[in-house]
Amino acid sequence: LTVETNAAFNISSGGSLIVNGTATASGTITYTRTLQSTNWYLMASPVVGETYDDTWVSNNGIASSGSNRAIATYDTSDDTWDYFQAGSSATFQDGQGYSIKRSSSGTVSFTGTINTDNETETLTTTGNGFNLLGNPYPSYINSGSILSANSSSLDQQTIWLWNQATDSYDTKVTDDAFKIAPGQGFFVKSDGSGDVSILESYQSHESDTFQRPQVNPEIYLTLTDDSNTRYTRIKYNENTTTGFDNGYDGEMFGATSNAFAIYTHLVGNEQGQVGNSQGHGYAIQSLPTDNYENMIVPVGIN
Repeated sequence: LTVETNAAFNISSGGSLIVNGTATASGTITYTRTLQSTNWYLMASPVVGETYDDTWVSNNGIASSGSNRAIATYDTSDDTWDYFQAGSSATFQDGQGYSIKRSSSGTVSFTGTINTDNETETLTTTGNGFNLLGNPYPSYINSGSILSANSSSLDQQTIWLWNQATDSYDTKVTDDAFKIAPGQGFFVKSDGSGDVSILESYQSHESDTFQRPQVNPEIYLTLTDDSNTRYTRIKYNENTTTGFDNGYDGEMFGATSNAFAIYTHLVGNEQGQVGNSQGHGYAIQSLPTDNYENMIVPVGIN
């Protein structure tokens, strides 16, 4: 099967296109993502070959400050951002995440060819090991599949997504099976070696919630100071223990100070986290469904 896009082929926010199996694709598509605020967003190009230069910056309303343009790559070695400079030119790398900010609400468009290949991302292991990756396809991908298949390369089966509405990171673990949208960037943490593979087979179309799988019981603990809100999740699942369960328990994002936060420590304390408020608390803790009435969950607040 060959898919040809000789005419203009546009996909808007929320739409998706999957070309897999033995299919090949030619021609270009444009994927347009709507950004509803002037906050920062973690993004990735859902097509192959789009470049960013002064023209792309201007056409997409990207904010600027002096010679810095509000599109940046993440430097794992010291947890900083490298901002695109006026007059430069670069190509969006498949599977890499970027931080992007518009000067006003509006759209950001990516034009290129359809990605029909599996992707392998080499993780940087220096510093704290946080790597900013991204969805390389114009479709949704299952984070649970990525995390479980690449567990040997990851410090834990966890991704972190920037929530522009709360100015904080949301934690998702394998058990969440979170569907990463086209154009979405996300963090993983390296265990010091290895790569992360993102396969074509992880793609899906996501819109309908008909016959949604049963959700295990959860508790949300919420902390607010009237202008900011943070939360931590306690989940109950018969497949978990009171210790650390990879793919079920997820720490807060550790490359920021988390100066305002609520979190829990492991009930079983196998990881030695109790009493440590230096960013190693858990944003998600999963506990077994038996004897829960006798469990005391330590809660921390910054």
